[in-house]
Amino acid sequence: MIGCKVMVAIMLVTIIVLGIVFAEEIDTGLNAFFDWMKYNAFVGSLILIAIFVIVSVLLLPAVPMILTLGAGYAYLQVYKNTGLALFVGTLVMYIGMLLGSMLSFLMGKYVFRSSVERLSRKYKIFAAIDRATETEGFKVCTLLRLTPLFPYAILNYLMGGTKISFKHYMFSGI
Repeated sequence: MIGCKVMVAIMLVTIIVLGIVFAEEIDTGLNAFFDWMKYNAFVGSLILIAIFVIVSVLLLPAVPMILTLGAGYAYLQVYKNTGLALFVGTLVMYIGMLLGSMLSFLMGKYVFRSSVERLSRKYKIFAAIDRATETEGFKVCTLLRLTPLFPYAILNYLMGGTKISFKHYMFSGI
């Protein structure tokens, strides 16, 4: 299990370093992608969903906003209707973020469980949340999502380390 954690950490650091080194190329590529998306809305939407999943798992906070704005512009060019572009863009973003949060939860449950358990022993609040999720998982997770106590992306991993069921976790995010 430690080998898997090291591998994930190396991948995260590599992605962040590559993002910094190739920031200009990434910007150019995103602009080209959004231009291409004007003529390939469905496939572009599937690609955006995949990107949102990856961004959510990698805990990259500013990227979803940039992608959402770019997608909104592309959808406006496709549909020529602000309401429809807003609806489709929001739906695509929501699906991607929901799938990303579920993947982060599962990684927290099966890959990072021991790390979260150490946090639970170190900080009493985590132990209390873990006990509360055992009986009231849906309610506790929903309330934690509504508070600014934990950032959304980090909460996905933390909830994976608790005793909440996947079903309760999933429905609290919908």
